[in-house]
Amino acid sequence: MVEVDLFVLGFIFEKPMYGYEISQKIEERRFRVIQGVKKASIYKSLKRLQEMNFINGEMISQKNHPPKKVFTISEKGSIEFKRKIKKALLEYSGHPMGFWALLWILDNAVSRSTFKKSLINRKKRNNLQIELFLEKHAESIKNSNNGSKKIPFYGFRFMEMVQKMIDNESQTIQNILDDLEKGLGENNFISEEEENKQ
Repeated sequence: MVEVDLFVLGFIFEKPMYGYEISQKIEERRFRVIQGVKKASIYKSLKRLQEMNFINGEMISQKNHPPKKVFTISEKGSIEFKRKIKKALLEYSGHPMGFWALLWILDNAVSRSTFKKSLINRKKRNNLQIELFLEKHAESIKNSNNGSKKIPFYGFRFMEMVQKMIDNESQTIQNILDDLEKGLGENNFISEEEENKQ
């Protein structure tokens, strides 16, 4: 299943929707910018998901409006979505915005422990990135001072910005983990028993 399929399936998992409504949701949540999701790819995804029997489409007529095809998730699609979102969360190693985009569509699809584990994995990854970044930063300064490799004057500011971005993401993750410890979000997760059935 390609990434756009996961997002489309995630929206239909939330509630039945028609294609244009999914497109609007993707626009609202900035997935078009974040993940490069295009309107045409949404309709291709709907067709693909329907062919795999993950969703069902039904034409619904409304007063004074042309009929619209409304998509609902099938039991098979619901199981597949929960399996794929769990895997994506636990194994994601791409751009931070992609990870946060996944969080937008996981409501009631994973257990609290899977959610927590995905945040801890992400935080560990950030800590490794910071270590590597600091090593490269120190090496750049050393090379720049030796005259072997000149860094432009704005290069150090760029490096500071990257480090702040990683630090901010790590702090946000810690805040969410703290919220979980306080018991927030109880209604946003499925039980581990239900998750293990997938």
